[in-house]
Amino acid sequence: MSFRLLSFIFTLGLAQISWAQVFGPNAVEVRFNYTTEFVTADYSTDPTDLAYQHSSHLYGVLSTPEMVEKHGLPADLIGGIGVPRSDITFTIRQTSGSGGKLFVRYSASGKMLLHKKAAARIMRQQKIVLPMPMDLDTIYDRNCTDEHYDSPGDYWYFWNPFREGCAHLAASPYSTEVEIRFNSSVTPNQSVTARLDLLRGDNQNGKEFSIYVVHGFNETTSRRDEGRLNYNDFHRYLRKNKFKERINVNSTSRELRTFTKPLTLPNGEEIEVVVRSLLVDTGIGSRSVQFAKFFKQAVLEADVIFYAGHSGLGGNLDIPSLESKVGEFVVDPKKRQIFYFDSCSSYSYYLESFRETKTRSKIDIITNGLSSYFEFTAMTTAAFFDALLDVSKEDRTWMSILKDIERPLNGGTYLLNVGGI
Repeated sequence: MSFRLLSFIFTLGLAQISWAQVFGPNAVEVRFNYTTEFVTADYSTDPTDLAYQHSSHLYGVLSTPEMVEKHGLPADLIGGIGVPRSDITFTIRQTSGSGGKLFVRYSASGKMLLHKKAAARIMRQQKIVLPMPMDLDTIYDRNCTDEHYDSPGDYWYFWNPFREGCAHLAASPYSTEVEIRFNSSVTPNQSVTARLDLLRGDNQNGKEFSIYVVHGFNETTSRRDEGRLNYNDFHRYLRKNKFKERINVNSTSRELRTFTKPLTLPNGEEIEVVVRSLLVDTGIGSRSVQFAKFFKQAVLEADVIFYAGHSGLGGNLDIPSLESKVGEFVVDPKKRQIFYFDSCSSYSYYLESFRETKTRSKIDIITNGLSSYFEFTAMTTAAFFDALLDVSKEDRTWMSILKDIERPLNGGTYLLNVGGI
């Protein structure tokens, strides 16, 4: 997947929250900027694209256990101190060539989600100094990345210059120290609600409260695959809550079921909750069109979309790629929606689309700042659906919902947040 692909993924608005506000129980959004330089033998790629490649290495450094512990956080519970959003602004300051190498100096500015405790330390100095690659062509070391995702194409996300045996990567000629400066974004209004009353009301689909759920496979389509196990656990949750079940498709590679239940709202109105639940290969390289068709339909019709699976480093929900399979997505600008992307670092990838068709008052997006894990999906999913189906209250604050979702992590956090464009 190209680095540039990330800039085309999902621009979604935020309901009831002012422009550019993002918050969560353990997360705070800040603005950052820096200026640095690097060299490469790649003369054919646009310098701005090269700067994007270079800046992507921030992901790996911020997610190292050593960085987590340095900021007083438990590395066994928390997978990083923060993550940048992909919509970074780049300014090329200088380019020159010598000795077969292209020199690029650039400035970058954007937004970053930080753990609140790490942010408290960083914001006192309003800066942090991190190693960043000096030579893009020599920075790759297979011994200093993830044991499974160890290709050069994934290196930016997983590289660790602090690991034992990898210290050479943090120094010249491989890296240089970069001073990243921070300032606060707009302070969010943490009392805003999910507006469940609107979602469960006549939201362009009469008395139907429409929920589309996608569970992606973890590794294989086997019966013991964690994605399939979570799919089955979710169905047990629905049956326990007295939903009626209908099997639509039942095959090894794809399952689709519909669950329905009447629900009486606090105002006495009765609605029909309809949960369409799909288990499917969500990989961007999949030849199947089933996921693309289901997601396209969900974007148009659903009150709530819940996605649990791999992010594919931003590629799995790349709209242009999905549209190439099933045609242009159609969006209802009048319909209020909640999208929840329960995948790794979805904050970075899925806050940048639909800007022209959805207003901030019509959509909320829940994302993770850090990596999420299949082993907790069943519990966090149940907490989210408990909020959607709770009719003891007409509405709830986002902060209370997000706290309930993260509670099963036992002190850990994915930097869960609700945020906007």
